[in-house]
Order: sequence, then structure tokens, then C-alpha cells
Amino acid sequence: SGNVYSVYASNGVVYSGSNDDTVKAVDASDGTELWSHSLHSGNVYSVYASNGVVYSGSFDQTVKAVDASDGSQLWSHSLHSSYIQSVHASNGVVYSGSSDDTVKAVDATDGTELWSHSLHTNYVESVHASNGVVYSGSSDDTVKAVDASDGTELWSHSLHSDIVSSVHASNGVVYSGSNDNTVKAVDASDGTELWSHS
Repeated sequence: SGNVYSVYASNGVVYSGSNDDTVKAVDASDGTELWSHSLHSGNVYSVYASNGVVYSGSFDQTVKAVDASDGSQLWSHSLHSSYIQSVHASNGVVYSGSSDDTVKAVDATDGTELWSHSLHTNYVESVHASNGVVYSGSSDDTVKAVDASDGTELWSHSLHSDIVSSVHASNGVVYSGSNDNTVKAVDASDGTELWSHS
């Protein structure tokens, strides 16, 4: 066991990624371990589950997909040139953000690259896809929104004054948390600030 960097719950199972290079699955009702895999050769920074598949991003520069029922590998990609900070899946596509400053989109069935963007000028800390848009937060202090189909930039905001470590979109609003000690909410359609909390 090691430091746990990421947890995600889905369909009665909790998945976790750790600095012991493992992904573990436990029963959400009582914590009983269901399976564990050590397919990565570095810290697992992000886990996400969707449609019976668990995706993980690691310090080993790979994104891996495993069967949610038993942890057996379905595919792996090493398209990034540095470690993966964040993974998210939506509508048959897996998105990953990396310290190589890129966001990549791959086919969820086999890991084939669909597109890549290098709009950020520093580490991509977090990615989240919602309603055909991929949002990303970065160490360049910005939040960017791109078209989920091709990675074309829709808008960018630099409302934060430090690293944007987390982004999440819900009901037409994009929320971001930063090392500047604030949470900000912006309109998902154009990045206009709605509110800020510190």
C-alpha cells in the first residue's frame, strides 16, 4: 500500500490509484478488495471508471484501460512524453492531461489517438469532459475549453493567479480550484466569471 492519489466510485465499486503503482477495486459497501493490478511502473495519479472499464494515468507516461470486473488489461497507450496527471472518459473517448503540457483524446475501445492539443504552456493538472466540450486546468494558471470532437479551442480564461489543480463542469457551469486559494465558477459557454470564493 502507499499514498492514494485518486479515488473514483462507480456502480458500487471504489477504484483507487496509489504511489505503490497499483490500481485497486474495493466493494463500496464494506471496503472488501475485489481486485488489484500493478500494470503501471510508476505512481498512479488518476483513475476514472466508465461503461465497465477503469482508466488510469501514471508517472510511467501511460494511460491504461482495464476490465472493471477483474482488472485485466484491455489496452495501454504511451502517447504522452511525460507523466499523466488526469484522465476522464465521456461518450466513447478517453481524455488525458499531462505534464508534457498536452491534452490527448483517444478511442475508449482501443486507445487509438483521435487528437491532441498543446494550448497550455505548462503542466495540465486536470481534465473534465461534459456536453461535447473538454475543460482543462493547468500550471499556466488558465482554464481552457476545447471542442471534444477535434480539440479546437473555444475559450480560455486566466482568472486565477496560480496553478489550476482541478476543474469540473456541471449544469452549464465550469468550476475550478487553484493554488491561489480560490474556487471560481464560469459560464461553460464562454468562460465568463459568475463568482469566486476564497
